[in-house]
Amino acid sequence: MCRHSGGFSIGYLSHLVGDSLGPLRAGAYDGLTYLGWPLLAAPRYAGDSVAPWIRILELYRQSGSHPERPLIVTALLVFISLRVWARVGPPRPADA
Repeated sequence: MCRHSGGFSIGYLSHLVGDSLGPLRAGAYDGLTYLGWPLLAAPRYAGDSVAPWIRILELYRQSGSHPERPLIVTALLVFISLRVWARVGPPRPADA
C-alpha cells in the first residue's frame, strides 16, 4: 500500500464531510445523493443547463470578485522569482 494513501483518504473523506454540511444544516437531505453516486442518481442543479466555461467567464467578468485572485498573484510572484533566481543564481552571503 502506498504510504500516502492514508493522507489522501483523510483529505477526500473530510472534503465530502465539508461538502455535506450545508445540505445537512438546511435539512435538504435529497441534496446529499451525490454521496451515493453511482448507486444513487446525481442531484440536478439550476446551473446544469449552462456550460461550465460560460459560468467561469461570468465569474471573471465581475471585477474584484474572483475568489482565487490572491492565490494567482502569489503563484505569479513565486514563478517570476524562481525564473530570476535560475538566471541570476542564488544570493551570496555578504563579505564580512
